[in-house]
Amino acid sequence: MSDALVTGQDAAAAAASALMLGVAAMAALLVGQSQQPQRRGDVWLLVLVLACALSGLGDLALHLHTPVLRRWLDAPATAALLLPGPALWLYATTIIRASGTPPAGTWRAALPHVLPFALAMVLLAGDVPELAGTAQQAHRSAAELWGLVPIALQLLCYGLALGRRLARRHHQLRLHYSDLSRRSLRWLWLLFGLFTAVLVAWVLTWPLPVAWSNVATNLLMAAVLALVGLHGPRQVPAAALALAANDGRALAQDPSRDCMDRAAPRVGDDGPALPGVAPVAAATESVLQPSPVPGEAPAAPYRKAVLTPAQVLAMEEGLRQAMECDKLYLESDLTLAQLAQALAVSPHRLSQFLSQYLGLSFYDYVNGLRIDAVKATLARPQSARRSLLEIALECGFGSKSTFNAVFKKSTGLSPTAYRASLAEAGPPDC
Repeated sequence: MSDALVTGQDAAAAAASALMLGVAAMAALLVGQSQQPQRRGDVWLLVLVLACALSGLGDLALHLHTPVLRRWLDAPATAALLLPGPALWLYATTIIRASGTPPAGTWRAALPHVLPFALAMVLLAGDVPELAGTAQQAHRSAAELWGLVPIALQLLCYGLALGRRLARRHHQLRLHYSDLSRRSLRWLWLLFGLFTAVLVAWVLTWPLPVAWSNVATNLLMAAVLALVGLHGPRQVPAAALALAANDGRALAQDPSRDCMDRAAPRVGDDGPALPGVAPVAAATESVLQPSPVPGEAPAAPYRKAVLTPAQVLAMEEGLRQAMECDKLYLESDLTLAQLAQALAVSPHRLSQFLSQYLGLSFYDYVNGLRIDAVKATLARPQSARRSLLEIALECGFGSKSTFNAVFKKSTGLSPTAYRASLAEAGPPDC
């Protein structure tokens, strides 16, 4: 009876391992045939897939009771567990690296990350186990568990570092762009979350019989590799998420705009903008104190740089013209660099003003104006028959998902619920 149970466990584990290997082969083929320009990123994605496949091949040899194959696969299959963390890190770093930084695909950048794998191969190659017959342990020994702890800790460290890097990158994107739909880190967050789930499942199943532990982890890994193969090669080029530090392409300027005088006050990087602004600023100096973003420490570049009252007033006037008169927020892909060019200031200065004096990121500032425009449009009776998406696109939003997320965060209601509340309230009293 016990022998039949063991045989059944091994059959299930072997089937799960074979399924994972098949999915890994498909993923490797899809990634290898990718024609996207971010070849270095695809290389690390391929390394990730092959490392998982090698580990699965070792599990397959274990549960098929093939001592000879196990003997030669034991070392590389174990060492391969040290590759998914570095490969995932290097892939994500290549995708989101800032322009001008060395790509993660260079050997100089990658060597420290793959060195543990190389050392493990050397150490384990000299200790090839002698396996007799088809005997195997149902549960992992204490020595095996202690040997897996460093691997789990390495994966955990890479996961934490990657999560921190993605969070920092997301914050940077919000400082530079008003629409993140084409610069979303959603794929990398998904990949990070899935591999975290695999790691947690792997650790939690250690007390179980080896066969059932491998069934759980290999099935979960097969699902992850399927997503990698289907979506990984379709991701944006490596440089597409680089911050637009020099993206100063001018917006189309309308020479006939008549909201106000084109010669509005402009403020440069140093000194007051116009002489006539300084006396007014002196009287209001006490109220123009920076208000940092709630929950965030002041950004390092801003701690020593302080805007003068004249610069603050000139910036306010420039933003009023750009947003109230020219309505630049209607440009769905408006960037910090583009708005800064329209105001004749540096992107750094504009970001400093938004952060310190308005307590907003560029993303929140622009989309707040778009939300106000949407609410104003919805308040008009003639907009009752227009779709919410049409109104959102008209007011500057680039996608439905961004509009829904920003609107709910701003109002606490979905756009549909907000419109329904307006209908219930009825028209305002005259």
